[in-house]
Amino acid sequence: MSRAIDELTREHQVIEGVLGSLERFAAGPGTAAEDARETLGRYVRFFREFADRCHHGKEEDRLLPRMVRHGLPADEGPRLKVLDEHATGRAHVRELAALAEGRGSLSPAEVERLRATVRGYAELLHDHIAKEDQLLFPLAEKTIPAGELEELADDFARFERDVMGPRGHEELHTLAMALLAAHPAPAAA
Repeated sequence: MSRAIDELTREHQVIEGVLGSLERFAAGPGTAAEDARETLGRYVRFFREFADRCHHGKEEDRLLPRMVRHGLPADEGPRLKVLDEHATGRAHVRELAALAEGRGSLSPAEVERLRATVRGYAELLHDHIAKEDQLLFPLAEKTIPAGELEELADDFARFERDVMGPRGHEELHTLAMALLAAHPAPAAA
């Protein structure tokens, strides 16, 4: 596996872990806590900044354009499916952000909305990550020449530095670990 694809795959593992933590939080008694909105806001920050801005940014701005340059159709197929699923994920995160921005404890209706949104988001992301790991990334390694895949790994590092800042990635990993410590994800089956 190339360094670039390995990096994206490792990021998927972090995202899956925090997603499991979010599922545990949403299903548990923590949603009734006074600080539930603050906790939810921390999850929103992780998914907006790490999953979307950093990870999806690399896919949308770096990986997919290279695949298109090497024959992946730009106006149909896998590229459009990836972009559509990223957009759907953003809609789920906006819904979570709206709940996080309220005041006071979450009402019973808000808890139900939270749980429904998390279920939809989790279903989407689990399926999306599996498709990328099993289909898109192997296709990328077949489509993009090996030398360009190595350049892509270096391009990812520049992307992180320029878009996320010098410590942005590290800070988001720290946030992920804190969320996992507070609400451990269920063990993988």
